[in-house]
Amino acid sequence: MITKLDNFLTESVEYKYRFKTLQEFEKEGGDLWRRRCGFNTTGGMDYLIGTNVDVPDYAKGSNGEVVGSFNVPNTNRDAPQTIWGVDSRMLTMIVDNKPNYMKSKEERNKRFIRENIKTKKGSPIKRYKEVGKKMGNDLYIHVNYVDEYINEDFYNKLKGNLPKGVKFNIIKYNEKNKTISFINSPDFDTADEPIVSDAYKITEEGKVIKTVEKSTPQIYHHKWMFVKDDYKGFNVSESIDRSRRWLDVSDVINMSKIGSKGYWDNSVLPLIENNIKGNSKQEFTSAKTSIKQIPKPTKILVEHNELESGSKNLDIGGGKFNLMTNFLMEQGITNYIYDPFNKSKEHNNRVEKITKDNQSDSVTIFNVLNVIKEEVEQLRILKQAENAVKEGGKIYIYSDYKVKGKGAREVKGRDSYQQNYNLKETLAVVQKVFPDAKIIRKLSCIVVIK
Repeated sequence: MITKLDNFLTESVEYKYRFKTLQEFEKEGGDLWRRRCGFNTTGGMDYLIGTNVDVPDYAKGSNGEVVGSFNVPNTNRDAPQTIWGVDSRMLTMIVDNKPNYMKSKEERNKRFIRENIKTKKGSPIKRYKEVGKKMGNDLYIHVNYVDEYINEDFYNKLKGNLPKGVKFNIIKYNEKNKTISFINSPDFDTADEPIVSDAYKITEEGKVIKTVEKSTPQIYHHKWMFVKDDYKGFNVSESIDRSRRWLDVSDVINMSKIGSKGYWDNSVLPLIENNIKGNSKQEFTSAKTSIKQIPKPTKILVEHNELESGSKNLDIGGGKFNLMTNFLMEQGITNYIYDPFNKSKEHNNRVEKITKDNQSDSVTIFNVLNVIKEEVEQLRILKQAENAVKEGGKIYIYSDYKVKGKGAREVKGRDSYQQNYNLKETLAVVQKVFPDAKIIRKLSCIVVIK
C-alpha cells in the first residue's frame, strides 16, 4: 500500500532529497506517471514514495543538483529486484526532515524552490546565483533585488535620467555595456507569463532609449527566476510548477516564437491545459487500429519513384503487420516500423537508434494521426518525423478516414479513437509543425520536404 510523506520520522542523516509524494507524481504525470518517470510499474518501489534518499556525490552536479542516475538497495521482500534505479525525475529537494505533523501550517505550505527543472534536452532551468534570469549579458531581476548586483550609486545615477512618473518593476542589467533598462510589467504578480510593456534603457552616459509595448506584447517565462523565495507578490512554488508544465510540451512547440503572447495564447496554452488534465499521453492506445493491409499510398509512392531502391524509410505507427515492409523490401527499400503499441520496447529502441537524427531518407505516417485523440501526441509524432528525416528528405502523411455525418469519437470496445479526418483536415494538424506542407493529389497524401 502506498504511504504518504507523513509516514516517516526524522532520521539522523541530513538528507537533501526525497522521493516525490504520490500527489506530486500524479500532478506531474497524470495516470501514466510511472512510465513517464521510470518508476517500477508493478508497485515494487511504492514503499519509497515520499521517503528521504541519500544521493551519492557522483550523481550530483556542481550546485548539488541531481544530474545522473544511481541505485538504491531494495528492501521490499515481495519484489525480486536487488536494487532500484533512481534519477532526478523521481526526486525533489527538501529543506529539512521534519514530518508534516511537526510542522507549522506555514512550513507545510512551503516547498523548497531549487527543484530539478530541465528542458526536454536536459538543460537545467535555474536562477542566476541567488536571484535573476541571465540571458547572454543581460540579467533580469525584480526591482526588489537590484542591490544584489548593481552598485547603489550607479543605479541611482541612471535612474535619475528617467522621465518623471515612469512606472517599472523589472530591471534588465547589462554589466558589460553598463546599461540598465527599467521595464514595466503590469501583470507580473498576476499572470503566469507576464507581458513586457514600456521600457527605458539608460546608458552610462545618460542616453535614454524608449521601447513601447508592442501591439502583440512580448511575455516573460519562468518569472520565479526574477525573484527570491521570499517574494510575496505571487506563489513562487506555483510559478515553478508552471515552468515544469509548459516545458513538458516544449518539444512540440516553436521555441523561437514563445516570446510572443499571440503565439503563446493560441498555440501553447491549449497544450499546457491538455497536460494539466493528465492527457499528455494517449488515452486510447490505438493498438487495435492496426489493419493487415498495405496502406493505400505505398504502391503509389513507389510507382512515382518517391521511395527509391537503396533508401531507408521510417514508418511511424506502422502497426504489428509487416506487409508494407515486405513489399518495400522487394523494391530494394529498407522499412523500419516504429509503433509503441504494436511493437516491443526493445524493437522500438533499436529502430529509433538507427533512424533518428537525420538518418532516414524518408518517413511515412499512414492512418496514424486520425486515431490519436490528443493534439500534443499528434504533434510529437510529427516532431519525431522531423528529427528522423535527412535534409532534403520527405515525409509522407496519409489520414483519410471521413465517415459522413460522424465526428471525432471513441470506438467502443476497441480501446481506440477515430478523428474522422479527411486529408484536408489532416493537413491543418500537420501545418502546425510544417507550415509548408501540401496535399499532393497524385500521391494521395500530404508531403513535407525538410
